[in-house]
Amino acid sequence: MIYNIIWFLANIAIRVFYGKIEVSGLENVPKDGPLLIASNHPNGFLEPIIIGCIFHRPLHFMVRGDVFRKPWLRPFLVNTNQIPIFRFRDGFKELRKNDSSLQEAYKALDKEAAIILFIEGGTELVKTLRPFQKGMARMANSYLEVNNSGKELKILPVAINFLSPFKLRSRVCLNVGEAYSAKSYFNDPEKKVNDIKRLTDDVYHKMLPLAFNVEEEARQPILNYTLQLTEGLFKLDFFPIVTNKEHIWPTLKSVSDTINAMDESTFESFSEEVKIIRAPNPYEVKRTGKSFLYALVWTIIAFIPGIIGLIFNIIPGLISQGFAKKVLDKENTVFIASIVVCSGVVLYLFHYSVVILTLSFFFGWKALAFLFAWPLGFVYLFWKNNYRSSIGRSRYHLSREEKINIKATLLKYKINLVNTDA
Repeated sequence: MIYNIIWFLANIAIRVFYGKIEVSGLENVPKDGPLLIASNHPNGFLEPIIIGCIFHRPLHFMVRGDVFRKPWLRPFLVNTNQIPIFRFRDGFKELRKNDSSLQEAYKALDKEAAIILFIEGGTELVKTLRPFQKGMARMANSYLEVNNSGKELKILPVAINFLSPFKLRSRVCLNVGEAYSAKSYFNDPEKKVNDIKRLTDDVYHKMLPLAFNVEEEARQPILNYTLQLTEGLFKLDFFPIVTNKEHIWPTLKSVSDTINAMDESTFESFSEEVKIIRAPNPYEVKRTGKSFLYALVWTIIAFIPGIIGLIFNIIPGLISQGFAKKVLDKENTVFIASIVVCSGVVLYLFHYSVVILTLSFFFGWKALAFLFAWPLGFVYLFWKNNYRSSIGRSRYHLSREEKINIKATLLKYKINLVNTDA
């Protein structure tokens, strides 16, 4: 019950925060049977939220055990299918609890559960795959030794890629690989150690085509800037917010792979050329869609209801953003978007409850009409998208000359441009 309520609210939240979630390979998710999902972990709590909303089957989550120490939070965690896993830093006493946690996970797998594990071990805001931990492979091996379901355990590699992680209405690419059997890795007990490493390495290589992967940290700023420019070649239509149409990912992946493979001299030349296209500003270029005339018509039509929607919804939105900045220091920026989304849901529920309760003293049951303020909030987002495609076009679009220069530069360095709208 609680899982379904959170799932419903989270689906609304991710469609408010993100402008486009492009999903590739969703058909690869097995409809039933025990499943271990291996995912990267670049952006706080948002990966499990997004994956849990997009996948068509309920998920279980292996999470940091220390969050279970808070008694008031534990019932919520348990009822949203979260299973604690403790780390060395939690102490030997806590590590001993992992046996019961694993037994809980195995019972869930016996009931054909899908369990997601963040195989990098921790979260870090970088566009590269960090070294994979062996915990998932060990868990797969241990489960196969006690498997009581008779069902085949499968491994599913998943990668989630954020272009502008903190930016409202930015774009996300969720890529799902092909599921494969875990049993084939563990045929000889004497080779278990090598087999665990082999499975971990194979998951890594199967995830490489699904994720950004620029290994040198010094190249990350140029990668981010180039992706920002490249994204400006694509339209960002308001609907649908979640789409299974693969549109932008092949080009973005080509940018990432090409930058990663450059020798130092080529990278320096490339950096100089992309820097002169436009002055670096990480959030200046916004992607918008539709024709100028279409957008102008909807900018005019949606103006009044959109502004009303903004007025009714802006307070909890601003508070959630201010709250995230206040509670986090610069070293914990990876959690900003997570806290904005999670606190935003709580604040919106509180905001609507207080307003409706207050209005009910004057208007009775008619106060429920305030619930129409929520879809008007979406009208505001729709209006803003069309405003940036029409009246605000010069500010929020790349110029024609900039698009030509970007395409010329990318093609010069053999970056594949697929499905661009420019």
